[in-house]
Amino acid sequence: MRHAASFLILVASASPVLAAGGTVAIEGVVARRCAFDTAPPQLAPQAPNNVRALAGNNLQIDTLVDPATLAVRAANADLSFAAMCNVPHIVRIEAQNNGLFRAGAATIAPSGFANAVPYRARFTWGDQTRTLFADANTRRPREEIIDRPQPTGGALLLELDIQPGASNLTSNAPLVAGNYGETFRVTLEPRQ
Repeated sequence: MRHAASFLILVASASPVLAAGGTVAIEGVVARRCAFDTAPPQLAPQAPNNVRALAGNNLQIDTLVDPATLAVRAANADLSFAAMCNVPHIVRIEAQNNGLFRAGAATIAPSGFANAVPYRARFTWGDQTRTLFADANTRRPREEIIDRPQPTGGALLLELDIQPGASNLTSNAPLVAGNYGETFRVTLEPRQ
């Protein structure tokens, strides 16, 4: 940054006083930047269904299956991430597994049992919405992109919806015992 100063010199003499003047230029640069607030995501005010807690960045489903049938129970929650991007940008939403998969297990479940849970995740940023359908058929990354032509700031919303009886086998198939999970990555990146 360039600094400049101007000042006035007064000289006491018998001759008339002459003033000197100048200008000061103030300049600054704002870098192209996208950022998330340092706070973890927040559960939206409306009550989530079948969600125990949001602990930091971990959303904990209360009861994944019905204890009598071992079929998936419905669960949904709305999360809000505080974010901003001061240039046109892309929001990249990636689901690591394409469903809630059983941790550390092979993808083949015993006959008649499911080992993954499909879900729908709807993302809203500014006035644009995209829906990621994780079908849980194959364990692989799945991605959706929101292309924003202008700077945007505020809440990036995620609506997670797990339907009752959802599975990667048939509707209402029982789930194999284990820990099930999915990881979302949300990235804001300035457009080139």
